[in-house]
Amino acid sequence: MFLISQSALAAEVSRVFADTSLTPGTVAIDCRREGDLDCMELADVFRPERHWRTVPSTVLRVHSSAIVLMTPAGAAFYLPAYMLEAVTNFAESDVIPEVLIRFLTVNDRNKRALMEMVSLLSSEQRGIVRAFVEYCNQREPDTYSDLCQAAVSSYWWQEPVPQSVTESRA
Repeated sequence: MFLISQSALAAEVSRVFADTSLTPGTVAIDCRREGDLDCMELADVFRPERHWRTVPSTVLRVHSSAIVLMTPAGAAFYLPAYMLEAVTNFAESDVIPEVLIRFLTVNDRNKRALMEMVSLLSSEQRGIVRAFVEYCNQREPDTYSDLCQAAVSSYWWQEPVPQSVTESRA
């Protein structure tokens, strides 16, 4: 059995997603309805030129569910910001862990978009996502056990947890 190390996971999220970028011309939030002010606000907050590392914790908390509205490329780009917020400030991150776990659970409604996002991640990044899901379960098993199990069994079981984020359980 292994434990996911909080500090190692945070460091690995930062490392493996460090060079992640949005292709020029790609949008994170696609506002298709003209005059949708909420969407336009999100599109401004998560504009392509804003690197995921520069999004403040307060913005991530206020817009905790924005990732579910993002394009697959936008979600792949901003996913590490949300994961890092949840890992480093778990108690203060409010619903971010739950939103992410639900977002990362493949279902009939999100399968196409989620699999497109997953295809944009490297194998190493996918392993860190799996480690994040396992970390949430480890951190709050009474709250997240069923959600994490659903996420892992829906897709993430096939991605190994990197040894770089684990410590042996004595």
